[in-house]
Amino acid sequence: MRLDPLPECATAPPAAQLRYVWRSTLLAVVNIASLVGAIEGWPNAALVPALFAVFAATLLGAAYEFYRLLCALDEMQRRIHTTSLALAGAGTTGLGTIWGVAALLFAIPAPHAVFAAPVMWVAYYASLAVVSRRFT
Repeated sequence: MRLDPLPECATAPPAAQLRYVWRSTLLAVVNIASLVGAIEGWPNAALVPALFAVFAATLLGAAYEFYRLLCALDEMQRRIHTTSLALAGAGTTGLGTIWGVAALLFAIPAPHAVFAAPVMWVAYYASLAVVSRRFT
């Protein structure tokens, strides 16, 4: 079994792979740096709105790059990724709903919405591994 750092682009054409790896890595680094800077108020508290804007823009940029990657894939790979996204979205939504209802009924801490994206990413990669095996 081959471990890919970015399994979503493993079957893309080489030019699309190269573009996606470089752009998504750059966007991820800038995204994380701006998020940490905004949370920590670094280097100056007056820059927090600008850092938040950079964070939001890079997140949207990463979504666009993922869309561009999907457009470069063949029909079968696009189907695998779309199925994986659907499973991840349904799982994340279901988990958040179950946890939210449990928080209401049993007086436990409610889930924070900020955790939805990391849970979705983990669920996407897990479902991508399962769905890829089903179609290959």
